[in-house]
Amino acid sequence: MSESTTIEQKRSTESQYRSFAPGWNQVPIGMAAQVRFQIYATLGLNNRQSFSHYLHGKVKMSPAEAAEVERILREAGARAPIWHQIKTKNKTNR
Repeated sequence: MSESTTIEQKRSTESQYRSFAPGWNQVPIGMAAQVRFQIYATLGLNNRQSFSHYLHGKVKMSPAEAAEVERILREAGARAPIWHQIKTKNKTNR
């Protein structure tokens, strides 16, 4: 029974988008440009608008991308919390 609960919790977590704004806000201003460009390279981005979409959780990241972003932010001095869960709204046809 506890195993099925774990699977359900995992599914609900996977359906949520994650914002790394809390971690980004902990990056020192002097390192922000360098860290931003490292994240650009990791996510394959080329402009601030795309970065903003990932930053605020409007675009899902793969687990590997999320781990790499977290590593970059931690190296820049960010501590917990790094992530913020954003729940998606279920769309229903009426």
